[in-house]
Amino acid sequence: MEIRKKLGLSFGVPVFLILAIGILFTIITQSSLQNEIGESALRLTRKTITEIDKGIFYRVEGIQVYSASVSLAKVADISNNDFDKIFDVNRYINIIDNDWKEKEETPLIRKYLDNELSSALSKYLEFYKQKDSYAVIAEMYVTNKYGVVIGSTGRTSDFLQADEEWYQNAVKEKDFWVGDVEYDESSDTLSVDIVVNLFNDDGDFAGIVKGVLNVEDIRNTIYQIQSESQYKSMAINIVNKNGLLIFNAVNPLLKERGKDVILDEFGEDISCRENVGRAIKGEHGFGIVTEGGRELFSSFAHSKGFRSFKGLGWSLIIDYETNDIFSHVFKFRNIIATVFVISFIAAIFLSIINTQSISTPIIELKNASIKIGSGKLDTRIDITTQDEIGQLGVSFNKMAENLKKTTVSKNYVDNIFRSMTDTLIVINPDTTIKTVNQAVFNFLGYKEEKLIGKLIGKILVKEKNDLFIESGIEDLIKKGFIKDVEMKLLTKDCRKIPVLFSGSVMCDNAGKAQGIVCVAKDISDRKKLEEFLASEKEYLNVTLQSIGDGVITTDSNGNVVILNKVAQELSGWAQDEASGKPLTEIFHIIDEKSRLIKENPVEKVLKDRATVLLGNSIVLIAKDGTERPIADSAAPIFDNESNIIGVVLVFRDISERNQFEKEKQDIQVKMLATSKLSSLGEVATGVAHEINQPLTYISSFIQGLILDLKAETIDIDHLKEGSEVSLKQINRINNIIQHLRTFGRREDVLNKQISIKTVLDNTLLLMGERIRLKNIELFENIETGLPMVSGNSNQLEQVFINLFQNSIDVFENKSKDSRICVDVFLSENKESVIIKVKDNGKGIGSGTLAKIFDPFFTTKEVGKGTGLGLSIIYGIVREHNGTISCESEINKGTTFTIMLPVSGRN
Repeated sequence: MEIRKKLGLSFGVPVFLILAIGILFTIITQSSLQNEIGESALRLTRKTITEIDKGIFYRVEGIQVYSASVSLAKVADISNNDFDKIFDVNRYINIIDNDWKEKEETPLIRKYLDNELSSALSKYLEFYKQKDSYAVIAEMYVTNKYGVVIGSTGRTSDFLQADEEWYQNAVKEKDFWVGDVEYDESSDTLSVDIVVNLFNDDGDFAGIVKGVLNVEDIRNTIYQIQSESQYKSMAINIVNKNGLLIFNAVNPLLKERGKDVILDEFGEDISCRENVGRAIKGEHGFGIVTEGGRELFSSFAHSKGFRSFKGLGWSLIIDYETNDIFSHVFKFRNIIATVFVISFIAAIFLSIINTQSISTPIIELKNASIKIGSGKLDTRIDITTQDEIGQLGVSFNKMAENLKKTTVSKNYVDNIFRSMTDTLIVINPDTTIKTVNQAVFNFLGYKEEKLIGKLIGKILVKEKNDLFIESGIEDLIKKGFIKDVEMKLLTKDCRKIPVLFSGSVMCDNAGKAQGIVCVAKDISDRKKLEEFLASEKEYLNVTLQSIGDGVITTDSNGNVVILNKVAQELSGWAQDEASGKPLTEIFHIIDEKSRLIKENPVEKVLKDRATVLLGNSIVLIAKDGTERPIADSAAPIFDNESNIIGVVLVFRDISERNQFEKEKQDIQVKMLATSKLSSLGEVATGVAHEINQPLTYISSFIQGLILDLKAETIDIDHLKEGSEVSLKQINRINNIIQHLRTFGRREDVLNKQISIKTVLDNTLLLMGERIRLKNIELFENIETGLPMVSGNSNQLEQVFINLFQNSIDVFENKSKDSRICVDVFLSENKESVIIKVKDNGKGIGSGTLAKIFDPFFTTKEVGKGTGLGLSIIYGIVREHNGTISCESEINKGTTFTIMLPVSGRN
């Protein structure tokens, strides 16, 4: 075939191929752009759901830090101790809870709503409200271990929270619990419950603190993402783990109705949507979906949580209208199509014109190329025309000459240059850019014509010690190289990227500098990690210093690493003085009683690889000699491979607590003494009658004996019998007097073996006659073979005297049929002795029953009772590890039930 025809075909076929390739390229480009947009949308979706989880986590963390800083666990523990003293605590809670639900304003309710804790919580909420210009946390309250509110920023729906489902879920968690979005009645807002568990110093559960996080806090994250989006049709949906809609922002369907960023469809089930169904299964992705006759581009992602927060199983779906998000793709497709059509028409026209003029030179070029291709690098062509083909011929000849010299070496160097992943920049001595590799364009976003020949300062952030200013470049050329200099590259969109800059001076054969070859390595990830570690270190230090107990950490050799502020105050050692010293040099502890040095807790922890508690009676001797009683514990610090890398020691000053316990014991002793004096006064009449009977008999016997002596008519048998009876009566009087002396004596021992029957017999020795004089029938039913109990017989006798005295008092106006019944028997599980004291008196009303064990509470007239009797009984029984309860019904009587553990079962 002739060259002209071939040339025509050579123009026509490529043009058709170019057209086909253009169409295919357009399709591929559109698909590629769509995938790129999809990947970008997916990254945004995953970032957004992570930001939501992160925001919730930081709110949880804020409440945890606040709880520790104001010692909420200690506040809850104080409330727990108060509630532990209440006889029927459940009844007490139910009464307050009923009043609470009925909106009553009792003094007790006001105490829980207006106390210092409630005020502190309100200030905490107001701080965030002022800081963020809205109520970040709509409501906040604290409960004790019984699950009742002890402090609140507002009146909650219930006083008792322990029967709520969220509460039962929260206390199962170790540290905190976060609930799903729901409507909160107390704060009248859609919110997320955040619950942080409180533990006392012994690690026991003390209560919870609950914050009601306003859903607007989550909205703000969404609003920020929307404000930065270039697409107006963006619609963001959040669904829970069941596919129920919990948030809908800028839904295009609502625009015409003027609604914007609002929870209009809260709770709507949209799990039937394919992308929603995949998202709630934990998948993530993107694609085009059809909804309501509209074509939408949708990306979706599932919550993975953040740090210790496992997430709520939420999924985020972001929808865009395809006409909006792919507008640039459609425009690009139309431009490409137009360009290819025009190019196709022009190519055909030019092929017809140029076929004749270029066919001959092309043939010659073809033949020469064949020779070059066969290895004949000395081949040359002779084309004398002055047009481009003539220039091509000249260039061809030059190329053949150069090709022979550089073919092998140049290809090798070019491949190295092109395949480098780090940025390579060659700089002229005048600091202009000579050449760069492809990685520079990819990294900085510039095109070649925008960089080559420009000053290096165009892509470098100016620093104080700039290497590429005039003096700097001269020093660099003299030195010959730079290595790992930290600098910042400036991208086309003005981002500053930290890099490590290294380079060497390139010289010619004469030693003259030709340029500087530089390599820049991106260290953005390393910088972010350094900043993160610095912030984490600062956060941990602030947390440590804000802890209310003394904290000392050591290394694995027992040398001090850190002392927090409280530890420095208690030990008298400053951080810089103590750092690196063995713990034994700064932490001197002795036994309070023996004054012997106690074992170093850190050494014991390192030896046993377990937490150590030092127990009671420990005294810390500070640097200045000050002595303080302390309670402390030490625990090992493990690395990821379970190797001990140190020990943390936590201790606190318990001087105030010890003083409180001493004062409490003194008060209890005084109260018991007062009660004994009161009891002695009450039983005096009965004891007098009890002694008067034997004295009357003895007096009569002696008077009769005197008369018989005067009449000299003594009957020896009668005298012997009367003397024996008189001796018994004297012994009876002696027993009563001796027991009165024993009862009045102070005795603090609580661990003697005691028979309950003996205690009751001694009680009736003092109270029996008084009961008889009041015309009260006493019935005793004491089981035989009862085991002993451990305790103080004197104190237990006081318990029964007070109970008998109360029963006697209720019969003041009752003339007959008055009964007191005492039953003593062993419990079914053989672990307790049960004593029931029952009377058939006037009984106690339900409103009064809950208060009878409170100190100074009495229903008697002024001057007839102190209100301490039952309170003392309650305290004595508790000290004996027992329990006491009361059942009563108006006009039917009262029953007190005491349970004391069998000796050895405490």
